[in-house]
Amino acid sequence: MGKSTTAKQTKPAQVDEHSALRAPFSLSVLTVTKGHATKQLLAGANGLPIKGQGSLAIARGMIEHVEVAGLAGLRDLLATIPQKQALVHGVVKGSRPGDVAPLVTTEALKQAAPGTHAPGTVARSLEFFHYPPGIHALLFDRDDNIEDPTTLTSAEDLLQLLAALFPAIGAAGTVVTRSTSSAIRDKKTKK
Repeated sequence: MGKSTTAKQTKPAQVDEHSALRAPFSLSVLTVTKGHATKQLLAGANGLPIKGQGSLAIARGMIEHVEVAGLAGLRDLLATIPQKQALVHGVVKGSRPGDVAPLVTTEALKQAAPGTHAPGTVARSLEFFHYPPGIHALLFDRDDNIEDPTTLTSAEDLLQLLAALFPAIGAAGTVVTRSTSSAIRDKKTKK
């Protein structure tokens, strides 16, 4: 595994290890080098979105093990995620914060001749990823659609719905922000 050249998140001087709000935890940041980490909205001839098109298509990238300082660290990290990056639950087995590994699809890794990929290349599968013991982030996003029978008008509505299903969520700390996996941009204007 290589080391990242990006700035690292570090632990604050005093960390309450028993508080999920401040305790450090690990996850991964995927940087796409081939494909796209954001959903695309593709318009048909009638100008309406083509249903079922525009899903994520990550063919190749780099995966970095990142440690964040609780929810404040997660909030700060989310604010820096550009269009070619996505957050991934879990970390590459055997990695430490700052380690970076090449990433390809599971099929590409299985079908490759020996020596085709750089040493340490991984795929997004349980064969290569694990969840270290301790605190973890549970990431949700919600996309509105006409076929959804629920009426959620705020983040609080979503949290109440989730807490009704999983009561422990009601006691968890939260960070509410825009989605890092979707945005609307015009291909022609790049805006």
